[in-house]
Amino acid sequence: MGSLSTRHYVKSLGGTARTKRWLSIGGVNQGADVARLCPGFLFDSCADMKPGSKMLKALNDSTPAPGPTKYETLSSSCDLMAPESKVKIPGVPNVNVGCHEHISMPKGDRVITEAIKHLRP
Repeated sequence: MGSLSTRHYVKSLGGTARTKRWLSIGGVNQGADVARLCPGFLFDSCADMKPGSKMLKALNDSTPAPGPTKYETLSSSCDLMAPESKVKIPGVPNVNVGCHEHISMPKGDRVITEAIKHLRP
């Protein structure tokens, strides 16, 4: 959910003026199929993460990554929660960081290296 809420801030709440770089580490930018199992009427965040949700449609409209913010996504070939097809944002560089489960991605050496590379001024 972190990538969706931070993208919403950057895109819809004036965040481009304050955000130079944005990085998604295994974020479900195109939705999470597993969110279909969660009762959206109880948890708004579940409803927002469902593929095709109102929030995802707004985030992924004709300007999914407004400037001047520089965007990048990191995906894993072994992430069942957020497969690469759900992480990518059209027009935004994506780096496949190898085989990591969703929960362990932030600990991966390549993930850390790519994050530093993207976030370093």
